[in-house]
Amino acid sequence: MFNIFKKKDIKMYPTKASQSIASLALLINNGGYPFSDWKDPSVQLTEEEKNLIEPACQCLQLFFYRYAYNERHLLGDVMLGSVLAVVKDNNPHLAKLYEIGIDLFEETMLFLFNKSMNKKDLIDNLPSYFAVNWERNYNRDETSKEIRDETSEKLLQCLLYSRTTGDSVLQPMIDAIVDFDLDEIEQISFRKKRSLFEDVLYKRTYYPFLFRHMPIPNANLLLESRQKEHNLALEFTSKKDVLENNFIESFKRDGLTYQSIRDSYLEFIKSIDEIRSDLVNIGGVDCNICLNDLEVSRQKMSDLYLELIANSLPDKIEAEKEFKLKLDGIYLSVLELFNPAEYINPDEMISYIFTMEDSYILRYSKAIKVDLIVEYFKTNNLIQGFDEEQKEFVNSKLKLFSVL
Repeated sequence: MFNIFKKKDIKMYPTKASQSIASLALLINNGGYPFSDWKDPSVQLTEEEKNLIEPACQCLQLFFYRYAYNERHLLGDVMLGSVLAVVKDNNPHLAKLYEIGIDLFEETMLFLFNKSMNKKDLIDNLPSYFAVNWERNYNRDETSKEIRDETSEKLLQCLLYSRTTGDSVLQPMIDAIVDFDLDEIEQISFRKKRSLFEDVLYKRTYYPFLFRHMPIPNANLLLESRQKEHNLALEFTSKKDVLENNFIESFKRDGLTYQSIRDSYLEFIKSIDEIRSDLVNIGGVDCNICLNDLEVSRQKMSDLYLELIANSLPDKIEAEKEFKLKLDGIYLSVLELFNPAEYINPDEMISYIFTMEDSYILRYSKAIKVDLIVEYFKTNNLIQGFDEEQKEFVNSKLKLFSVL
């Protein structure tokens, strides 16, 4: 892990990603340009307004740094996370404040996205919506609505100004990078809502004694984990669209019968619920968005099915409502069977299980044989390296498998 504050040769526009992260982190910690130039010169601010508006503008500059990578926004996400991880080493309070602001930008953007805005309208409206949210969340002064609205307007003007100054520096920094040496970057940040793929890296970081046989997490592995989740979300969305279309088309066939309609509905629900179960197991930002879309699709198709039954076979409608509730109940019971095995490298599966809550481990206590656990720890030379505290932790987990 590198310490950027000991580097003497940092340039403004480095060509290596690791050095670019170091350069940007230094700018943040030292309050350098563009983070020092956030205030619209035409706006007059009180000290209280300055304290409210300055960090919001700097959060906006960093938020758009991420998306300045354009279609490589996942790369921008990882790069920004590494920058904040480095900042956190020197100024944890500042890094935490930026994380809060960037998360609020993300939530605001998702809200606008759900309003079906196109990309241009979303970007145009984002600062104004964020200004209102930030003012409401972080302005603790008891003032009138008129004054709060005035503060929000000042914030918006400064946000728009700081976007310009931020882009003038941060975009050239990104454009200058020709060597994305992500394998060299070990200072990384994990999402709060992380996927199973990312959670494995998180556990390697915070339980290193259980994963000594696995590669140390770095920015490249983190990027791969987020790309895997993103691609699966796209794949599952595509499958959902096909299933939905096939279900609708099945109503247009000749010679429809009650049984054929019911079979089509059952096949749709079974297939959708398999995808839903996978999405719940994987988790993460993109898969959760996909899961929400599937929930909407499932409900919409169920409503369509019940409407068709009500119109053509009204005497069957109550039975079909009960049938739907039964299918819903089966799905909810299956959701409790969390199964990460399909998505985790077998070489670290047992280590990962040992990091889980005891209630989860108990679900595997009969599925995993004791001999397999012992062999796993011996094969990977893990036992010899445990200190007393680590031995106590492992033994507490082993007891759940009735080993001791």
